Amino acid sequence: MATVAQMLIIISGVWLIAVGVLMFVRPQSAIRYVGKAASTNLINYSELTLRGIWGVALVSFAESLNNSFMTSQWERVAFI
Repeated sequence: MATVAQMLIIISGVWLIAVGVLMFVRPQSAIRYVGKAASTNLINYSELTLRGIWGVALVSFAESLNNSFMTSQWERVAFI
């Protein structure tokens, strides 16, 4: 489950980078796409579903990091 969550987080990051590049390269197209946000029920619920899936992936991956080496090292640094 953690690897599925990790892949979803990576895909979301790549998507955010791609959207940033689109906004930089073709701002008029980006404005047109942003203007369509929540314009219909289908688009609105699709966006909500994707954001919910991304949120669940973040929470489940964070729970898998609970006992990892990185987390234990961070706790030592935070409490010094």
